[in-house]
Amino acid sequence: MKIVICCRRLIFLLSMLLLILNLSRTYAQEMSYPGEERPMEDPNVIPPEPKAYDKEEVDSFLDRETGMYFRLFDLNQSGKIDYMTATRTNSSYMNEFWNSVIYKFQYPLFYWIDRNGNGKFEPDKGEMWIDQDEDGLNGNERIYTQ
Repeated sequence: MKIVICCRRLIFLLSMLLLILNLSRTYAQEMSYPGEERPMEDPNVIPPEPKAYDKEEVDSFLDRETGMYFRLFDLNQSGKIDYMTATRTNSSYMNEFWNSVIYKFQYPLFYWIDRNGNGKFEPDKGEMWIDQDEDGLNGNERIYTQ
């Protein structure tokens, strides 16, 4: 009986360790995109999403209804939100410290860029992009049309 309980605990602990290692590896990877140094003014280029906890990140939130994790940025350091991403989530929960723990896809599905600087994201002016493959910025993204 004790051997069975010990084996179950060992299997549980190993599976949790593998899960933690896999998640930490995903978050620890350096995210580099082709053309990372291209200017935001180019209307055909989406700027790369800044890394987690970057100084350009103004806010982030989870929309549980849509299952999307949004990150808002001030890339130009102008005091206005000028870039936003939305990434699909696998699951989320509150940990024992009442912090949200979010398991999300590695790359965003949607990108918004306020190119004209008016403080609004206007899809009809080419300021919203979709990456249906969710494989990072590699040229297969397209302007989102409703």
